[in-house]
This record gives sequence, C-alpha cells and structure tokens, in this order.
Amino acid sequence: MSSNSTHTVSGTVWNQTGNAIKKVWICHFPGKGAAPQYFETQNSLNNNQGESFSYDGIQLPSGGNDQWMVYYQDAFNNLIGTDGLFNAEINHNNGGVTITLDGTSVDVGQKSSIGVEDTTTYTAMQVPMVAGYLSQGGISVSDMYIAAGLTAPTKSGIGIALSGGGSRAMSAGIGQLQALVSMGWTKDVLAMSTVSGGGWVGIPYMFLPKEFSDDDFLGSYLPPEQLTNSNINTMGPSQIGGKTNKMSALTLFISMLHMSHAVSDDDRLYSNGTMIWQMLMARYFLHPYGLVTIGHDFNPSDTFAYSDAVIKNNALVNQPVIRSDPFQQADMADPYKIARPMMISNMMLEVQNQSATTFGAPVVSTPFFTGCLGAPDATTTRGIKSSVGGAAVASQGFNSMYWYLNGNQPQDQANLVISQRRNWALADCLGTSSSAIAAGVLQFMSRLSLNEIADGVMENGPDVLEADREMLPEDVYLELKNMYDAGDRESLLAQLSAQDIPSFLKTPSYMYWSPAHVESSGTSKNPMDYEANFVDGGLMENTGVANLLAFTDINVVFAFINTATAMTKTGGAGIPGQNGTDIQVTEDIAALFGYRPYSKSKGWERYSSTDLTKGSIQSRCLARAQIFPDGKFAEFLKGLWQATLDENNNPGVYPAVLSQLLELRANPLFGIFKSRLVTISWHYLTPASSWNAALTPSVSSTLSGISDFPNYPTIRTGLDYSEVNFLSSFAGFCALPSNRKPGTSSLMEEVFMSTPDMPDLED
Repeated sequence: MSSNSTHTVSGTVWNQTGNAIKKVWICHFPGKGAAPQYFETQNSLNNNQGESFSYDGIQLPSGGNDQWMVYYQDAFNNLIGTDGLFNAEINHNNGGVTITLDGTSVDVGQKSSIGVEDTTTYTAMQVPMVAGYLSQGGISVSDMYIAAGLTAPTKSGIGIALSGGGSRAMSAGIGQLQALVSMGWTKDVLAMSTVSGGGWVGIPYMFLPKEFSDDDFLGSYLPPEQLTNSNINTMGPSQIGGKTNKMSALTLFISMLHMSHAVSDDDRLYSNGTMIWQMLMARYFLHPYGLVTIGHDFNPSDTFAYSDAVIKNNALVNQPVIRSDPFQQADMADPYKIARPMMISNMMLEVQNQSATTFGAPVVSTPFFTGCLGAPDATTTRGIKSSVGGAAVASQGFNSMYWYLNGNQPQDQANLVISQRRNWALADCLGTSSSAIAAGVLQFMSRLSLNEIADGVMENGPDVLEADREMLPEDVYLELKNMYDAGDRESLLAQLSAQDIPSFLKTPSYMYWSPAHVESSGTSKNPMDYEANFVDGGLMENTGVANLLAFTDINVVFAFINTATAMTKTGGAGIPGQNGTDIQVTEDIAALFGYRPYSKSKGWERYSSTDLTKGSIQSRCLARAQIFPDGKFAEFLKGLWQATLDENNNPGVYPAVLSQLLELRANPLFGIFKSRLVTISWHYLTPASSWNAALTPSVSSTLSGISDFPNYPTIRTGLDYSEVNFLSSFAGFCALPSNRKPGTSSLMEEVFMSTPDMPDLED
C-alpha cells in the first residue's frame, strides 16, 4: 500500500457482554522506526447488536512489518484491545465483529491470539524507558527531570527515608513530617523513600491534592507539654492518622471478605485475590483524598506521573486517545501546597539465580519510572522466567507485556510499545509495599476457630460494610447487606470453611519484564508468561535507605527507623573485640552493615556466603543487603547509645539520633554501582524519657495504660486516636533538633542551612 493511498475500514459489532461499546478505534503499527496511527470510527455506537461502524480516508504508509489492532471504547472509557490483523473479539465473551478493508472481508476469529480465556483485556501504549544508565554508573533524580523535559531541581541532595512497620511506622512518620513541615524544611528535600507503613503516610502526602493542606492531612505538631486528655483523643476529618482507628486485624479481615465478593468469577483467572489487599489499603489511605479510581473489575483504573507535562511529553504524545485513565499528579511546582519530595516507593520482585536459590530484587516506583534498577544475575520465578533488572519504564507502563522497540534512538530515549491490561497505580505501590502485613493479619486470624471468626464477622460486619460501601459495586454491597440483615451465619460459615485463611490472599502478582532484556522478554504474547510474584519491600530493606541511595545525587539521608525493636543494652555478647556493643537494634539496620540479627549469647555475627542460600527468603535477602562498611557498625551502636545518655549516664533520656559519614559500598542488587561518601542521620524509635517528663500528670497517667509505647507491635494495626497522637508527638519531638542531647551538634540544622557536595571515592 502506498503512503498516498486512502482506504476504508468498516464492520459490524455484535456485543453480548452487557458492557456497551461506544467507539471503535483502528490502530496501525507501521513497524520499527515509525509512530503508530490511530483512527476513530466516524459514528458512535449504542446497542451493539449488529451495529455498523466505518472510517473512510485512512492513509497508510508503505513497507515495514505492519501490525494492526482494533480497540473498543466501552462505557467506562476503557479501551479493550485485541492482537493481530483484525483478529478481534469483544471482551472474550461471545461477542464478535466483522471487519472489511476496502470492501474485502477480513477473517476474524472468536478467540484472541493473546491467549487468555477470560475477561482480561489489554491496551497497547507507547512508553519511554530507562536502560542504558547502568554503564554510566547509576541514575540521579535530576536525570529523571531532564529526561522528562523538565528543569532539574535546584535542591540540595537531601533524602528522607520512612521505614516500614505498619500503623506504628505510619504514626511515627506523621510526627516526623509534622516536625519538618513546622520548620519549613520539606521544600528542601529532593526525594522521600517509603516502605510499607511508611508509605501509608508518605505516598498520599507526596500526591496530596491541593484542596488538602498539610495541616488537614498531617495535623499540627503538638509538643508533649501541650497534650491534653482532650486533644489526644481528637482527630480532624481529613487527618491520615485517624484512618487506623478501626483497622484491627478483624476489621481488615472482614473487609477482605467483602472485597473478595467484588472480584468476579471471570476475573479470578487473572487476579485471583492478588489485588484485594492493594484495594483495601487504597480504601484507607488513598480513597479519602481522591487518589484512587476504581475500575469495573475492582482494580484501580488510574495511574500517576510527576506532572501534566510529563504525561504529555513522554507517555502519550503519539496516542492521546488510547489511555483515558485519570492521572494522579505530584507536580511540586503547584503553588497551592508546600513543595513535595519525589516519591520512591519500595517493593521487591521474587527472583532466583542459576542455582535455583530464591531471593528478592528491589523494585522502585517513582512519578517518572518504575522498575528494578539493580542488576542481579537472576530471573523471575514464574512465567517465562525472564532476566531481571537493569532498567525501568515510565510508571504508567509498568505491569505490561513487551511488544517492540519503536525507533532507532539510543536506548534511554527510545520508546517501547507495550500491551497492558491496565495501568500501574498508586494503589499497587501502597499495597504491594505493605503486603507482609496482610500475611500477618491472616496468620493472626487463623489462630481463631471458624465459629469465633463467624461471630466476629456477624457482629462487626454491618459497620465495616458501611465503611467499605464507597469502594464496593452496588450489587455486591446489597448482597452482603442482605446476608447481615438476615443473620445468615450459616452461609458465612460455609464461605469460611471453603477458605484456607492463611492463604486467603494471593501473593501480589503483576506482569514483569526488563527493558534491558527486550529480546528475551519479547518471545511471548501470552500475558500469563509474564506473571511474576511481588512482595513487601521490607523483607529485604525495611529502612528505605538503600534504594534512596541508588540515586547518585542523594548525599545526605535522614533515616527514620520506626521499628518495633527498642534499643536495649543486653549485658550479653557484642561485636567480637568491641566493648560496649552488647546493644540490640533492629535487624534491618544491622543488615546494612553486613550483620545478622542480634543474639544475646553469640552477639553480633557477620553474614557469610552460606547465608545466601539457607534460611527463609527474608534471611537470604538480608544477607544481600550490605551497603555500609561492617567496621562502622560498632561506631553506630556506641554512638546511638551515647546519644540517649544524660549527664549521669542514665540511658534512654534523649532521642536516639546519630550522624555518620559513611562510605557507600557498591551493591549492584540495589542499583548502587559506584562507591561514594554519604552522610546518614539515623533517627531510631526508642523510649526517650525527656519527652515523658514534659507530660502533665493526667496525660502521663493516660499514657501508662498504653502498652509497648513507642514500639507498638506491627500486628497492632488498629491504633486509636490516642495511640496515634501520642506516637506522632513523640516522634516529632525526637526529630526536632532542639530536643537533642545538650552539647551535641545538629546535623539537621547544618544540612538544611547548607549541604556540602560529597566527593566520589576513587574506584
């Protein structure tokens, strides 16, 4: 066909799905080096029973490996795509279409060559990728801005890490952000890395719409002397801290039951419970702020990007009609709110090496790209077992199948044509990063008898259902309401009996491939071949520090370690040859220095090569997490302990805060390819009696009734207002430089006043 010839495409649609088709789009892929073309049929569709459509005057370029696709725009503004030369069907459900090209019939099969026999549908899009930076020694935050056509930020190289730890980490993170906001310092932070519960506050904060102020969302910092028995039990309607008030293990489980009803039988082949936890976390932490849009298949139907400019310049420039999903935007130039750090959300991809040892590869998600930046010698554990790491794609294009590379530009500037069921969303980041908590909740519930669970569900279910209502399809809500209204305990028991509660939720599962390995990744067009398991990022690196330092322009990190492990001096063994190191801290920090979890009898022992293959997947991951010299761990332990001592050497008086200048060691698993010097300001969650001493007697008496303060167990997800407010006040107090041990320097003030550039170390 010559480039100046015109053609007519026409056809008839037969749709029996009940999901009205509004438009038909014809998509022509001319092959490598040419942009796709999209043609909208000239008439709208209504009843879809034998309706005709047409498009006249299509101009087709000649040559190349031409490929065609047909898209149907449905009532939800989703585009349902098909594979091949008009090899089309509607929603894989007894629908059909007859296509003619210039009056000549084109054979149309009733089964798409995509190879999934359910309602799963896919839409092609073109996305930029990040790949070749590996040979340059890493990527910076500024690189992403420049690649997106934006001005690089002028901020100093400061990063914040909010650790994982469920509702405890979220509550402490609130106080730490309150403290930074009160000093006006968040605008100086280049990026914020979050894991698990740290993401529950960090992710919505970084994308907070302009109609919510920081005070609306976080609340204001309250120093201990201003706490009263009234204000500790008060929470504003938009405050994120109030969202855990009714988030106990039981109520979370009840919501899981409710949401499992919203997953259709047809959809289970694809999702099969893998999205329930993500959507439940979205219910609590995204939905109140308009940061999730629910699709008709009970998956998120939105996506996210840094700004409107990024969306237009990089992702959808060649096909503005193909993705109509809403974008959540984190444009830090928004004049209506304080500038936000760039989001780095941390997850982990399950991989295995040539010896079939399973471990994890870190995955980071930002407003610019999502992917595995590291370079492990490993493959995914499912599907086609594709090679892992070394690149990323624009975030909206993650969770996709690879089709082909479009263009002959250098790899970092080239675009990929992908096929995708739906976009990657904030709900995916939030829920996948905290998925270990879901497993903990189910393990807790499995200790109860079915009768005990049924009693709890029938008693609390109606209230939970009303809270879930906005997230549920109306027919599902009415079905569940009828069950509760009828007191149908037997039906509930039958449902519970059919479930293996510990495995009620499936491991988060997404399509994965690496743009650094496009040849091996492009061998299949069957989406099930791309399935990969994703898990909580905290299983490997719960501090968020390592993935933050993968960005080469981050030189100073304020690491908020909101752990359940209070710092204690044990009187047992320590580091061999290092007196005064019999100090227990969380294994998450120890692993960064190459040490195993603490043992009172054995002290601190270093990981060895045998640890890479034995034990649980978490231990095999921690054994791979070292990024700092092991010789600096003793300095960390002693310095952090000393920071808490008063003039009489009484421990636990002042906040546990320590600054260290450390050599960042290369660790290709995290995408850290070159050593450099970095400054880490450790903020460790552990009791500090100087805060308690400032409480009024009546408030102090109230606090005494709360167990495990401030190191609440992670499984205690349902924190009430007082538990959240106490912990937020405490964590904010510990973050403020004025509350440090007298006579100690405040790195925080020094850094935010003037941040020196850290030199690279010689190779």
